[in-house]
Amino acid sequence: MPKPGDILKVGHWTYDRAIRCKVEIQFSDIRYGSGDHEDPPEWQEDQPGNWFVVSYSSPIDPDKCPPGWACGQGYPTLEEAIVNAETPLRECNLEWKT
Repeated sequence: MPKPGDILKVGHWTYDRAIRCKVEIQFSDIRYGSGDHEDPPEWQEDQPGNWFVVSYSSPIDPDKCPPGWACGQGYPTLEEAIVNAETPLRECNLEWKT
């Protein structure tokens, strides 16, 4: 079983056909809630468990994924996280290294 913060998958995508940006999938033992009372209960509260979190770097700092990655949406399986990373990057030449 991976430990929280372990990077399980790394790849790169291309912004504007010119800037090579990083994407990572990391393991987390918690999916942080929004705290917003207008969200459904499953999104309001922190959810302990096994989560896979996708983090995209910005074209402004293409080699660094955000340090607050654990605040992103978590997916219950690595496969689901991969699909959700690949979908928005379909036209951005995403290539996985690991």
